[in-house]
Amino acid sequence: MEGNNCFIFGNKIVPGIFLERGNELKFKRNQIIYYPGQLLEGILIVTEGRVENFIYSSNGNSKIFFIFGPGSIIGETNIFGNVLNPVYYKASDNAKALYVSRNTLVDILKTDYNAVEFLMESMAKKIVTFYYQTQDLTFGEAETRVCNTLIQLARYYGEKNSDNTVSLNIKITHQFLSDILGINRTTASKIAIGLKKQNLIDVKSGKYIITDIDKLSAYNKAITE
Repeated sequence: MEGNNCFIFGNKIVPGIFLERGNELKFKRNQIIYYPGQLLEGILIVTEGRVENFIYSSNGNSKIFFIFGPGSIIGETNIFGNVLNPVYYKASDNAKALYVSRNTLVDILKTDYNAVEFLMESMAKKIVTFYYQTQDLTFGEAETRVCNTLIQLARYYGEKNSDNTVSLNIKITHQFLSDILGINRTTASKIAIGLKKQNLIDVKSGKYIITDIDKLSAYNKAITE
C-alpha cells in the first residue's frame, strides 16, 4: 500500500477505492474475455498477468493493438458512450483483474479525484498510442515500426539492468511482432535478426533485451530520414 490508500500493481499506482469496491475475476491463459459486438457494462483493472486485445482480418490474420499489464484499465473507452466493443480481449497468460461496474465507477468518480486522474491518464495513453500506431501504419517502413514498438514496450514493460541494458518483461516472438505490427512473420524475423547483428538488441530465453535504448532510438531516427 502506498500513500493516499493506493496500491501498486506492476509499476502502476492504482487508487485503493477500486480494490475496495471491485470484484476480483480470474482468467486462464488464452481465455477470451470479451468478444467484438459486446456492450461492456463495466471496466477491468488488471492486477496479475497480461491481457491483449486484437482483431482478425478476413483471411484469419490477427492485429494486436494493446498489451494490458498489471495496473492497466480495460473498457473505459467504451462504457460511457455505450459504444459496442470492437475487438477481442484475451488473457495472454493466467491473469486476475478487478471488475468495477459502470454504476459503481460513476459513484467512485464523483467522490475520488485520484480515480478520475487514473482513468483520464489511461485514456490519454491509449489515444497517444493509437496516434503512433496510425503514424507507423501510414508512413513507417517495417523496420521503423519494429524499432518504435520495441522502444514503446521498453517504456511500459522495461526493466533497467546494472549494465544500462533494458530487459522487456514480456515474452516477444516473431509472430507477436507480426501480429502487433501487421507485417508477415518472415519480415519480422529478418528485422529482429538484423537489429541483433548490429548489437542493438539481444534475445535470451524468449525475452528481448535492448542493449542501448539511446542507440536504438538514434538508429531508428536515422533510417526514417
